[in-house]
Amino acid sequence: MADVTQTPIPSESLALEAPIWQKRIRLVWRQVRNNVALFAENPIGLIGLGIIFAYAMMIVIYPILMGSVWDPNIYHPVVGIDISIPFHSSAP
Repeated sequence: MADVTQTPIPSESLALEAPIWQKRIRLVWRQVRNNVALFAENPIGLIGLGIIFAYAMMIVIYPILMGSVWDPNIYHPVVGIDISIPFHSSAP
C-alpha cells in the first residue's frame, strides 16, 4: 500500500475558516450594533430603545419571578382576580 501523508494545514487558514454559527453570531452582532447606532443619533431614539429593552427584560424575568417569588394564584390572566377568595374589595 502506498504511504499517504497528510500535509499540515497552515494556522492562518484555520483562523479564516470559522464555523457557520460563529459567522452568523458575528453578523447578528454587527446588525445590532448598526441599529443601536441609528437609535443613538437621536435622544428620543435612545428613550425608545430603553423602553424596548425594559419590555424585553420583563419578558425574560417574568417566568423566573413566577417560579420563585410570586404566588401564581394572586392574579388569574382570564378572570383578573383569585377565584378562591370569596369577597373582594372591588368587582372584576
